[in-house]
Amino acid sequence: MCTTRRDHGGNGVGNARTAALGREREIEAREAFAYLGIKNVWFLGAHDTPSQDVLSSLENWNHGSVLGEVVRIIRLTRPEVVLTWLPDAVAGENHADHQAASVIATEAFDLAGNPAAFSEQIFAPRRSLPTPAEGLEPWQPQKIYYYTDADDALGYEQDTPPIPSPFRKNFLEGVGPQYLPIDISQSQHKSYAAIAAQELSFYLTQDGRIGKQAVESNNFKDFEYPVRFIFGKSLVGGTVTGDVFEGVVPHAIPFERVRGTGSPSLETSALALNGPWMFYREFWKAHQIENIGNLLPIAELGIRAGSRLQVPLLIRNTTEATQELKLTSVLPKGWWDRSRYDTHEIGPGATYPVEANIRVPPRCVGLVRADLESPTGGQNLGKREASSFGSQEIRRAIESKRALKTQFTHLRVENILPGSENRKHFVPLVSTPSPRPVSKTETDCTFCYTNQQLTSNNATNWHTRMRRSSSTVVSSNVYAVRCRREAPVFTAWNGQQP
Repeated sequence: MCTTRRDHGGNGVGNARTAALGREREIEAREAFAYLGIKNVWFLGAHDTPSQDVLSSLENWNHGSVLGEVVRIIRLTRPEVVLTWLPDAVAGENHADHQAASVIATEAFDLAGNPAAFSEQIFAPRRSLPTPAEGLEPWQPQKIYYYTDADDALGYEQDTPPIPSPFRKNFLEGVGPQYLPIDISQSQHKSYAAIAAQELSFYLTQDGRIGKQAVESNNFKDFEYPVRFIFGKSLVGGTVTGDVFEGVVPHAIPFERVRGTGSPSLETSALALNGPWMFYREFWKAHQIENIGNLLPIAELGIRAGSRLQVPLLIRNTTEATQELKLTSVLPKGWWDRSRYDTHEIGPGATYPVEANIRVPPRCVGLVRADLESPTGGQNLGKREASSFGSQEIRRAIESKRALKTQFTHLRVENILPGSENRKHFVPLVSTPSPRPVSKTETDCTFCYTNQQLTSNNATNWHTRMRRSSSTVVSSNVYAVRCRREAPVFTAWNGQQP
């Protein structure tokens, strides 16, 4: 199943754009799937969403409508195993549509076996009704696995390996089965790397030239990176790193109800990541895939140098009195805060969504770490100023207004490029009077950026990193991807990567 026709972006071989480009790419995809022996292919007709925010894609697609279609096709084709993109935000391509497809695939996995979900699809047709039901039967898939376009996955798009994150190891190690493209296909008598290159060569409007060059030169080195899956969950047992068909039974299994959404967990701090990160925290719990939430120790994202870093935040008044909360930022040299407002008056127990809008310098490459800091306590601090930050003296005058108690929330960003003199712990943002210091809760995040601007030739490389050839073993494939958590990190590329 392909949720979109990829009708947004550039065209590597012609002038077709938007709807015409989508039709052309559908033809390319059908030819590529036919080469792999896949004849049953569904395009659900959703439009591309140029974003990294999964919620924007779900809204653009009409979430419920696409979900109903995926549930219908699962009931029709009856797959034992579902493969889909990773539902998390990662430093990599991180396309919102990939994330949205993974969200819908996971939801469909848990709904297709439920006779109370999309019931019009499953009841037997009746001649007496002007619009009869569809006559399908509930179907419960047995296992679900995820794959990712994170930098850690590597692939033909990367000219050089990415800079490793100082915050974590490769999160794909030991979390699912792994397959080697250098192995030989028993049916085609060639390596899976060669098959993958040939399959890619059909996508001439997008990355196809890479596969075509590999086939013509008989050099498949760029396609020999291991194909690694992430274990989602299994209803038939098996091991985390075992084969995707381990434990699968040749008959229907009973529907298994998941925990569901329940009551959302409320933040106790005055400042938290909002948007996709907050959504995914609840999503993993609702679908009982909390193991996905443990892959990354801190949230991460990739951005380009010269662009804007837009961080959705949620400010919460944790006191019983109306508060005025001021959001301030401390940034490396050359970065600047373009947020429209920085002061917000919030009633007792209320929350308010804001967005930090930070401009990234056009010439920078490497890793940056950001901390969200939410001093609480509600005391009237009066006028204070920030401490020095690295070699840069940043001063902020913070004043209480209209005799309201004031809280302060902070977004701190530090350059942690390897070898940088600024690679040190953050200093306190606000000097506080003794003997009663302001209590703080902190959440880590990191931001990744590069110094290469997109050109017409490489812009399309941002759109797809599917391991289509490895997905052919599953009777019904859903291509998807996703997002994550309580604060960010941004892993960076080496300046050669878009």
